[in-house]
Amino acid sequence: MNSNNINVDDPIKIILDNEYGHQRSKEEGSAIDCYGKPIPWMTYPAISYIRELDLKSKSVFEWGGGNSSLFFSKLVKTITTIELKQEWYDYVVSNKLNNMIVKHANDVNYAEIINDSEEKYDVIIIDGEIDRRFECAQTAIDHLASNGMIILDNSDWLTNTCKFLRDSNLIQVDMAGFGPINDYTWCTSFFLTRDFNFLSCDDKRPAYTLGGIKNVRD
Repeated sequence: MNSNNINVDDPIKIILDNEYGHQRSKEEGSAIDCYGKPIPWMTYPAISYIRELDLKSKSVFEWGGGNSSLFFSKLVKTITTIELKQEWYDYVVSNKLNNMIVKHANDVNYAEIINDSEEKYDVIIIDGEIDRRFECAQTAIDHLASNGMIILDNSDWLTNTCKFLRDSNLIQVDMAGFGPINDYTWCTSFFLTRDFNFLSCDDKRPAYTLGGIKNVRD
């Protein structure tokens, strides 16, 4: 359906705009929530799942800097962000917190820059240059903690990358739906190790959804 034909009184649009902040993110051209706070440019279901995890002790490696870097930096122990584009590198650096390491990569070392360290990361995010994500997945495997996960955005466009990660003995969980800025749905996928064991932030899991109905059953 053409977004121009959507009734402004449509309850789905009201929830997207008022609870998730979709219209605000679209108008400002930035991945933000309804309060203007930075969120990843991933699908809302993926963001909701991330928010339920206790990440305080976790280390993150991320290809693709931006508001996701600022979002994760407030949830995790450390985050290393790799960015190719100068404008995004400057943006993250100008807003970075003490637990952030920001590296400016080039076309040659973009995917391989993770090899500069022997560290194993609890979370590896592949959300940078779309044409380099398969390469990033190939190098990420050797740096993933035994109980960690890889997050691949726009996974519905990246069939070979998804197959590679599945063939690397990871469990694929797809989170499709709307997200910030865009007028279309897409998919963010989580690739979990067989020993994945992240704890929850709260005993109530799943949490009540934004725009959902609070009800209690066994």
